[in-house]
Amino acid sequence: MLQQEGFQVSVFGRGLPALEAAAHQAPDVAILDVGLPDISGFELCRRLLTRYPALPVLF
Repeated sequence: MLQQEGFQVSVFGRGLPALEAAAHQAPDVAILDVGLPDISGFELCRRLLTRYPALPVLF
């Protein structure tokens, strides 16, 4: 749906690769799942907000 509207979408099944990708390119928004296999979505959120305090996050 977001891609159809012209947004670039990156999908990750684990939190750590998402965190690594965010270190290379700042996300405009993060849509997270709480139950990730490596770190929780809440922990990923905390780490993202440490780096990007104004980042909108949806669970």
